[in-house]
Amino acid sequence: MPYVAAVVDLAEGPRMMTQVVECEEGALAIGMELRVAFRREEGCEAVAVFRP
Repeated sequence: MPYVAAVVDLAEGPRMMTQVVECEEGALAIGMELRVAFRREEGCEAVAVFRP
């Protein structure tokens, strides 16, 4: 399935390579505000993803 990969600047300072979910790729914009969400994946407790 296609997904949107992104580099997100966290408020705490570091940058994080992640995935943006619940957002059409055409609606993405540099500098838009995102919130963290956690998704369970097989073999992992939780994976951080971001959504508007």
